[in-house]
Amino acid sequence: MRCRCVVIAVLLIHAGLLAWSACRQSPTLDEPAHLVAGISHWRFLRFEMYRVNPPLARMVAVLPVLAAGYESDWEGFTPSPEARMEFGIGRQFVAANGRRTLWLTTLARWAGIPWSLLGAWVCYLWARDLYGPRAGLVALVLWCFSPDILGHAPLVTPDVAATALGLAACYAFWKWLREPSWSRAIVSGLLLGIAGLTKFTIFILFPLWPAIWLAYRLPQRGQMPLRRWGGDLGMLAVTVILGLNVITLGYGLDEPLKPLGSFEFVSKALGSE
Repeated sequence: MRCRCVVIAVLLIHAGLLAWSACRQSPTLDEPAHLVAGISHWRFLRFEMYRVNPPLARMVAVLPVLAAGYESDWEGFTPSPEARMEFGIGRQFVAANGRRTLWLTTLARWAGIPWSLLGAWVCYLWARDLYGPRAGLVALVLWCFSPDILGHAPLVTPDVAATALGLAACYAFWKWLREPSWSRAIVSGLLLGIAGLTKFTIFILFPLWPAIWLAYRLPQRGQMPLRRWGGDLGMLAVTVILGLNVITLGYGLDEPLKPLGSFEFVSKALGSE
């Protein structure tokens, strides 16, 4: 009971610090771009703006902005693959809303606080499972008072959302790795897909998890029957496929399995002369 009270107190203090910082600090250079990109996803059901990262974090962030109302200027919106129009349209958003931009940014920042609380909670659970309640409290405090977390969590950016969801996905995968079951495989796949909708960095987990599974199981190869290997492989395949399908759903089933040759590449490395 005492441990639970300490956990709740630390989480409340953390949320209070983030809420205070969110309304005291002026918008950063890229926050207006994230705001207009998130609004455009809901308004036009398109994902061209800020396409360098998936849309989930900013779509969640702008929900209170959509409810509060805003002025917008979409001149310059173009679906061109090489265009980075979000920064220009973000400046137009600031000009159209004037001083109210500060309040709209604060609302969007507050909407992102639950991501950091999720990350703190997963840190507590994972450390507690490994080393006991005291270790869980230490991990919780380290997250909640980390300068990096306190600096990034109150911003309209995907970094802390990706960190928290990636951590939750890895925690679920770790639990499956220790005690495989179909329910844990499905939870791992769902969390992997949701985390993949926050930042492309998370995609490293798709090949990394099978490699970790193989490294974990190889020392046990003499004690594991062939049926157990097949069961693990089946669950792992479901986890990966489910994660990929969640990402596809997150993009509104926008042309799944599109042939690679139909894409218009912009970079010199992937484009052709």
